Amino acid sequence: MTLFPQLGGPPQAAGGSPVPGCLRLVDRRTETLVEVPASGRGRLLRVGVHLSGDCPPVGPTDLRAMLVGDVLLRAAESGGAQVLHVLLVPPRAPREAQALERLVTAFGVHAPSDISGVDDANAMLGGPADIQLFAAGDGRQSAPEGVWAVVGPVLNGWSQGTGAALREDDSGTVTWGGVEPAAARLALLTHAHSEPFTLTSDRLADAERSLRNWRYKVADWARSPSAPVPEQVRLSARAAFTDDLDTPGALALLRRVEEDSGIPAGAKFEAFAAMDRVLGLELIRDIGTL
Repeated sequence: MTLFPQLGGPPQAAGGSPVPGCLRLVDRRTETLVEVPASGRGRLLRVGVHLSGDCPPVGPTDLRAMLVGDVLLRAAESGGAQVLHVLLVPPRAPREAQALERLVTAFGVHAPSDISGVDDANAMLGGPADIQLFAAGDGRQSAPEGVWAVVGPVLNGWSQGTGAALREDDSGTVTWGGVEPAAARLALLTHAHSEPFTLTSDRLADAERSLRNWRYKVADWARSPSAPVPEQVRLSARAAFTDDLDTPGALALLRRVEEDSGIPAGAKFEAFAAMDRVLGLELIRDIGTL
């Protein structure tokens, strides 16, 4: 799987051996890291994202599953794969299509090919699913096909009165949990996707500050001459996204790049822009505003 092809040729590990060519995920049936062959260049990757329905219309755990699925398909697409994905909603908790569509748009999630209450990803995808991504609490893990990835539950650590819902004020500003959706997306990507995560108001506020800081710096770096991304940064970024979607590792890499005085500003810009194509945080949004 060739991540960031615009940054250079075929990836090589430090010792000269090729970096694994496919996305690798932990299959939760066997707890082993396995390759997803369909994630290779020119292949069609079929992904079913199963929502739990625990907190209608869309609770934070289901939102986390949607975001993880979005990072997964962005990573696969960056390597040249074609991705077909669907959202599957349990029949016991049918969702309003309009509510899901608003959430998908607000959080920058790639629009699914279909949203259905049918409990059969294969039928919706037109073939066997390569990856079945389940939100925690989804007891319908009966489909034999594909790699099973499971997203851990999001525990409510918010202060009294904070709601897990999209809100729009009179000026048209959309928020979720009191922050812009991209900041909530950042907060939900800071921990390993398979582990439980307690989301608090402080974590949302920290994510919002980090996002504001990064957007300012990216806009500033964009004014410098372009420079190539250091090879080790490129390899580390690829490894983070191909080895079980290590978004915490990818975010830690961005912080190291930000703080490394030895990396030219133009190279920092290129690194942040390339990684954001997978993370989906709109880090280049403020270019041209300084």
